Amino acid sequence: MKSRKKFKHTKQQVVSVLEAVPFFILASIARILPRKTALRLGALLGRSARFIQPGRRRTAYANLKHAYPEHSEEWINARVKEIFEHLGVSGMEMLRLDKFTSRADLERYFTFEGLEHLENLR
Repeated sequence: MKSRKKFKHTKQQVVSVLEAVPFFILASIARILPRKTALRLGALLGRSARFIQPGRRRTAYANLKHAYPEHSEEWINARVKEIFEHLGVSGMEMLRLDKFTSRADLERYFTFEGLEHLENLR
């Protein structure tokens, strides 16, 4: 009985490593590539995720159909595609966040809105 429990623990460790390895490879690639290339790769991975994760695609479609019943199937499908692309690009940006070393770096690539609300909380 004890050895069986140990086997399950070892199996889970193997699964965890197999799940982590592709992530670390992707993170390394994202950091090596120039920013534009990394973001294009992110968009491609996001588009691919639409097909790799059909359940998530259906959920996104159903949510948009519920939120925007007046829009056509084509419009909703286009938004789903944009959402997945955006998630891929955002993922790449997150993997590269520590590349931004100054406020000027951040302001070059990002737009900050509503900062006055944060200032008011001080």
